[in-house]
Amino acid sequence: MRRSCLLLAPAILVALACSSSNPGITDPQQVEADLVGSWSQVVSAHGEEQVIDLTVSDTIVTGVGHYSGESIVGGSITVTGYITGSRIDLTLSRDDNSIFPFSGHLASKNSLTGNYIGVDHATPVQFKREGVDPP
Repeated sequence: MRRSCLLLAPAILVALACSSSNPGITDPQQVEADLVGSWSQVVSAHGEEQVIDLTVSDTIVTGVGHYSGESIVGGSITVTGYITGSRIDLTLSRDDNSIFPFSGHLASKNSLTGNYIGVDHATPVQFKREGVDPP
């Protein structure tokens, strides 16, 4: 039994290494440079849109944007946040008083992935760089 466990250990480590999620862009200066620009949220509901334009000064992120949809009037978004290493933490504040805390990373130069952090759970979310297809 002990021998079989020892033989399985390397295979398990290889499987875990291969299944780990893509860390994306990890250089902090590259994250700061690549985050600047216009991003649209990838949504599954037809007719919904959320677009944010981000700027970065050192590690401080600010921005503005808008949201709209078939069943909502829409409005403006204010973005504040910061970059810590490769992690990006943002707060998207809508003019309807909705607040969406986001924590994520740049999976690539054109893909911002992470989660909206709720009270009791996280909701996966992805933004793609505007004007680039696919993300």
